[in-house]
Amino acid sequence: CLIWYLYLDRKIQDHCVAVSWDFFGFDDDSEPECPDEPDNVFYCAPSFEAFVYRSWIESSICTAVHDERSLSEEERAYAEHCRKHCRS
Repeated sequence: CLIWYLYLDRKIQDHCVAVSWDFFGFDDDSEPECPDEPDNVFYCAPSFEAFVYRSWIESSICTAVHDERSLSEEERAYAEHCRKHCRS
């Protein structure tokens, strides 16, 4: 099970989406816990909007492959970008 986090900071406008195998909870009155093993936390997107887009487009590509339909121009462009720039 993966746990998704949307990191927001009141002091700055920066935010991101991260994922971890571990739960990092906190009480309403305390500061959030920091991960004991930061190697288990992975940066996924620079913003919530980018994360939602990535989730949507990857799901759409998966469905197209499963349904044996041609990829749309947007899906092909995304897949090509990943082929060139993303490493697993």
